[in-house]
Amino acid sequence: MKAKLHFVFSISIFFVAFCGWSQDNYWKPVVEKTNYTINSNEAESSRFNLEETVFQKKLKTELESKGQSLLYFPKASGELIGFEVEETSIFHPKLAAKYPNIKSY
Repeated sequence: MKAKLHFVFSISIFFVAFCGWSQDNYWKPVVEKTNYTINSNEAESSRFNLEETVFQKKLKTELESKGQSLLYFPKASGELIGFEVEETSIFHPKLAAKYPNIKSY
């Protein structure tokens, strides 16, 4: 009985760790150090840097598997909001063939 509980707990810990590891964090918050203090009444806006390679990889794999993807974009307040994204071509077919790296979503 004791061995079975260890097995169940170890599997659950593995799945929790796997889910946490599989999160794609393509938005990295920017930490700025300043010499002045911000008044507590002022609204703080968060800034983010986009990890382009991680973002492009996520977009490509999601679109290939499902045809649409749920991607997150930051608001000025720092909150990330999810959007469903799908590729939509607005180019004429000749232009799309000439410039295959230009995509619209």
